[in-house]
Amino acid sequence: MHRIGHLDWDYLRFVLAAARSNSISAAARHLHVNESTVSRRILSIEKQLNTALFDRTPTGIVLTGNGKQLVAFLERAERQISLGLEEVLGANEKIAGTVRLTSVPTLINHVLIPALPDLTARYSDLKIEIVATPSDLSLMQKEADIALRLARPRHEGDAISSRIGILRYAVFASRQACPDGDHAALPWISYEPDMSNLPQAHWLNAAALETGGPSPQVFVNDADAILSCIRSGIGKSLLPTVIGNADSDLIRIDSFRDLPARELWLLLHPDIRTFKRAIAVLDWIKDATRMLK
Repeated sequence: MHRIGHLDWDYLRFVLAAARSNSISAAARHLHVNESTVSRRILSIEKQLNTALFDRTPTGIVLTGNGKQLVAFLERAERQISLGLEEVLGANEKIAGTVRLTSVPTLINHVLIPALPDLTARYSDLKIEIVATPSDLSLMQKEADIALRLARPRHEGDAISSRIGILRYAVFASRQACPDGDHAALPWISYEPDMSNLPQAHWLNAAALETGGPSPQVFVNDADAILSCIRSGIGKSLLPTVIGNADSDLIRIDSFRDLPARELWLLLHPDIRTFKRAIAVLDWIKDATRMLK
């Protein structure tokens, strides 16, 4: 058993900062120190624990299994300390004020809003602003306090981020448009050219070439528009399974393979990390997305 009596607990915040940004340089900027300081203190912790917390790769650092376990404990401890300090200082005695949340329309409309009554009923003094947009609002420019995104954040270096789930996709069609399950005559519904970088768009374009059949006629910029198109019977396309499976008017077509999936990332502006209202909304989002683990 390793002795940790002389462990410098302050060094653990360097581990947390590096884990949240997957980057020594980003952690250094966040902590207002140089990169060598971050590296030395992480190496010191690893030496004292006699275990590697990070794998060093050409593109950055990645938590090891032991690193993930430690960071999970540290985040829980951090939250408890913040809550304890609030109680002692008498700050934020009740959950009140405004939290601005942003995500893509599909997640807002079909995952978060159905769970919203639980949040508003529990915290009557909480006000939540919801911005549904396909584009990423900037937390660091104060365009939002919390963001739920479908990819690892690349340009929010100081934001606190964590992966909380996976959004899986499948092909769906209108039950009325192909009552016998034969979907070959249905054209694909895809994304317009400006959205061609999306994994779903790549998959749909490849599927249209491989399967033949009618050429796509309709191209949209949002999954909610795809859902409406499918319901109207004009074609088939990809939808998140959490949405398509729950719609009795749709049928799921399981003959396709190598379907895309998107990581679900939760981002928080660092200035409100200890606010009770932010913690309440974060916990609610995690509960609402629990089925996406």
